[in-house]
Amino acid sequence: MSKKYGAKKKYQDVDPNAGGGNIRRMKLQSGMNVIRIVEDGFDECWVHHFKDSEGKSRRAVCIGKKDCPICATGNKAKHRFFFNVIDRKQQKETGKVEVKLLEVGKMVYEGIRELALDDEYGDPTQYNIKITRKGEGKNDTKYSVRASTKVYPLKKSEMEVVESETEEGGAYDLDHFTTKQTKSELLEILGEGSDEDEEDEEGEDEEEEKPKKKKAKKKLAKEEDEEEEESDEDEDEDDDDEEEELDIDKELEELEDEDDDEEEEEKPKKKKKKKKAKDEDEEEEDDEDEDEDDDDDEF
Repeated sequence: MSKKYGAKKKYQDVDPNAGGGNIRRMKLQSGMNVIRIVEDGFDECWVHHFKDSEGKSRRAVCIGKKDCPICATGNKAKHRFFFNVIDRKQQKETGKVEVKLLEVGKMVYEGIRELALDDEYGDPTQYNIKITRKGEGKNDTKYSVRASTKVYPLKKSEMEVVESETEEGGAYDLDHFTTKQTKSELLEILGEGSDEDEEDEEGEDEEEEKPKKKKAKKKLAKEEDEEEEESDEDEDEDDDDEEEELDIDKELEELEDEDDDEEEEEKPKKKKKKKKAKDEDEEEEDDEDEDEDDDDDEF
C-alpha cells in the first residue's frame, strides 16, 4: 500500500479542528458500513441545518459568523466533509452501481484522514473503507474507521458509472454543496427582508416624498416671508418697548434718589427723638428715686 494518494495535500491542509431534492445520499447506518471513495479528493464547509419561515427543514452553507443571519438566530454551524462514494453493501444487495454523496462530520473525516496520511495505506480510492457506527443520539453516537485489507482499483464498468452524467448515477460536483449563498438569499430563506429590499423601499418612499417636499418647501418659503414681515414689525415694537423700559429705569433711579434724600432727612429727626426719649427716661428715674426716698422716710 505504498501508492501515494493524489489528494494527500488536501488532507494535510484541512484540519478538522480549524474552524435536498433527488440527491442520492448515503446515510451511515448502525453497525458496519462499507464505502469506496471514487475520486481523488473531497470538499468541506460549515453547514447550518434549520427550519425556514414555513417550518421546512433546510440546510445552508455558513457565510461567516460575523455576517451570517442564521448564526445571528443562535443556530450553530457544523463542520462537514463531502465525498463521492459507492455504497458497497447496497451494491452487493442490488447488483447496481451508483455514486452517492456522503456527508460526514469531524469524527469520520479524521479516521479517513489518518488512513490517507499513513504511508502503509495511502490513497483511500484504492481500497474499501469500513465505517462502524455505534450508539444513538447526538452525544452517544461513535464512529470507527478502518481500511479493508484487500487493495484493488475500481473495475472499468464502475469507472464508467463514476464518469457518467450525475443523473445516470455518476459523481456529483462537490462545489454544489459547499458554495455559499448571499446574505440577502439567506434572509429570504428565513423570511426576513434584505437590506437591499429595504433600500429599494426607501428609494420608492423618497420618490413619493418629492412632490410633498416641493409643496412643503413652497409653504415654508411663504411662512418664512410672513415671519420676516412679522419679525420686522416685532423689531419696531421692540424698539418702542426698549425706549419705554429706559424711561421706567430713569424713573426708578429718580425714585431711589428721592428715597435716599428722605432717609437722610429722617436721620436728624430720629436722633432728636432718641435724645428726647433719653431725657424722659432720666426724668422717670429721678421720680423713682424720689419715691424710694419717700418710702425710706416712712420706715
